[in-house]
Amino acid sequence: MGMGHSAGFGSGMGFGWLILLGLMGIFFYLLFRGVGSPDRSENRGEEDAGKILRKRLARGEIDEEEYRRKRAILEEEGNATS
Repeated sequence: MGMGHSAGFGSGMGFGWLILLGLMGIFFYLLFRGVGSPDRSENRGEEDAGKILRKRLARGEIDEEEYRRKRAILEEEGNATS
């Protein structure tokens, strides 16, 4: 209760600063990890529609006629890549 004790910050102050610096480092890492790679931030976990369509054709899930029809739709929308 006296003035001699500074609310527990005395000897533990160095450790507290390490925790604070660590949290700030994590914050800035999460904030800036996508900077410089727009594809990564835009398409996180998403696969190109054209790739998915080609894979479905290769696996036999769709026939060639359905592939062409869906590919034409994607090209109209501008979503297909070669």
